[in-house]
Amino acid sequence: MLAERTHVGGAHGRDPAPSCALPRLAALRGIRERLAPLAAVPEAPSGWANEAARAEKGEIELDVQTQAVAEEVDRLVEEFKAIAVDERALRLSEQMEPLRSCALVM
Repeated sequence: MLAERTHVGGAHGRDPAPSCALPRLAALRGIRERLAPLAAVPEAPSGWANEAARAEKGEIELDVQTQAVAEEVDRLVEEFKAIAVDERALRLSEQMEPLRSCALVM
């Protein structure tokens, strides 16, 4: 019986790992290998998480403000396009220019 147990369970006398655990174990080893180069990276400062959350909130606020400004610019452009040029008044204004330089018309 002891010989069977040694043969089946290995040197520790345990039952072999379920077959579903082997692929997960291989995946875990692969992840550990990929993470190994990051072992030298220092831990983030204690307040970093709060600062990151504030920065993210600030970024969202700036995005909202940027959108509002863009919409206002679009509205003003449309308003500007809707302005009708009075050609007659423009011609009269051009004719009045010499008089302005003489200070007769202000």
